[in-house]
Amino acid sequence: MNRKHNVFQKLGNFITGKGFYLVVLICMAAIALSGFYLIRSVRAGLSGTEDQPVSGSAAITLTPPPASPRVTPKPSP
Repeated sequence: MNRKHNVFQKLGNFITGKGFYLVVLICMAAIALSGFYLIRSVRAGLSGTEDQPVSGSAAITLTPPPASPRVTPKPSP
């Protein structure tokens, strides 16, 4: 009997066969590219900063805590 496979069965067969390895390869390529650009951007940020001293100013600003509302009880009738 010759049964026609629907799209989901064909997709499932592809994923369980060669498609699985294709997906793994794509994931590995994405990880490798993101690692490459991460290392490249870190190296670019570090170049030229070895001779410069670290400087800056520190400031501490204190804000008073909010005043708690005063609750006055109502006189009972």
